[in-house]
Amino acid sequence: MSASRTATVIGLEVHIGDFRTRTLIPGLDSANEVVIGGSGQGLDLAGRIGTYGVTFNVGRDYAIGAGGALRTLVDLATIELIGKWSRVPYWQCLTLDQTHPDFQRQMREWYVDSGGVAQAKLIQSSLIAQGYLPPGIDVLDKESRELRDALGRFQTDNGIVPTGTMDFRTYERALNRFVTLDNSGHLRQIGWTPSGPNGGEPESKSYMAYLPVKGSKEIQLTSLTAPEREIDVQIKNPLVPGEKPTFEVGEQVFASATVSRASHVYCYFNDAVGNVMRLTPNNTNRSSLVPANTVLRLPDWLVPNPAFIMDASQPGIERLACLATAEDVLDKLPAPLQGTGVVNIPGYRNVDDVEQAFRHALGDAPYSKSEVEWRVIPRKAQPVQQQPTSAKPAPNV
Repeated sequence: MSASRTATVIGLEVHIGDFRTRTLIPGLDSANEVVIGGSGQGLDLAGRIGTYGVTFNVGRDYAIGAGGALRTLVDLATIELIGKWSRVPYWQCLTLDQTHPDFQRQMREWYVDSGGVAQAKLIQSSLIAQGYLPPGIDVLDKESRELRDALGRFQTDNGIVPTGTMDFRTYERALNRFVTLDNSGHLRQIGWTPSGPNGGEPESKSYMAYLPVKGSKEIQLTSLTAPEREIDVQIKNPLVPGEKPTFEVGEQVFASATVSRASHVYCYFNDAVGNVMRLTPNNTNRSSLVPANTVLRLPDWLVPNPAFIMDASQPGIERLACLATAEDVLDKLPAPLQGTGVVNIPGYRNVDDVEQAFRHALGDAPYSKSEVEWRVIPRKAQPVQQQPTSAKPAPNV
């Protein structure tokens, strides 16, 4: 048995120069290196039975190509050179992922320095700013049901086990989007300090481009207005870009819905002749709660027997609308809308009527809606294939 390990170092040094004088400009350079690892294992076996001999060998090699590493070096050099040439803090263009060891180390230090009371204030301020708690409330007791429910929804949306407790992972996920890099490349808090909210760098500063967490949206920790709940419904069938979605009668339609934070989602299908039915929740999936960034498939094409199949039924315009709310409102809706899913709802001719019923049931409570529609055309006639004619026998002469 044998094993080996290899390492290859690739370096890239780039300079900016003046072609007229054929000189390099001092300070406008970039030099970086990456290490590419590789390993291998092998096993040789041999044996003899009587006068016969048998040999057997097996090997496994693991190697990383140099193409990706070189591309990373070129991208990094481009960012450095453009930043140095334009005299901007180029390191702020290099977003730091929340799993970066330096980021985690600094967040751990702030967590320890905060203590239990400040941790509760900071986490609850973040939950309010992100819409998991209503604005204007006092600091809740850590055992209160409202706080534990909000923590559970936040933890589920962020890939944490929903314990409803304020541990370090919850603290880090709640505050990681309120951190920036200063001009020296050090991590700084935005709108808070380890002792509580209202401190650190001013929140009025435009720090969207400097957030170390990728994909974060600009919000303020002390904001009393939660970001709007977003829902996105999309057709998943292959479509021609720039053209209105069109399906033939009988063709199956696939769609999906995602929400920005944990929400109760209700989806309704409206056919071309004025029938409306609720697709979800239904008898197969009775829960309306959908975590953030979880794909709600309509229908669920990953199971062998989905609760429904969405076919283009009649020529005309068909619609699919999904509404997202903070709380379960099904029992507040009119009786016809509380019935069994995946059946036509009497008295409702389109999804606009359904939305009106939601608006009346929710009162001042906000909700979000997303809708897609497509055109249904008659099925195209299939060309008739002519049957080959058998050769006639030649007449007798």
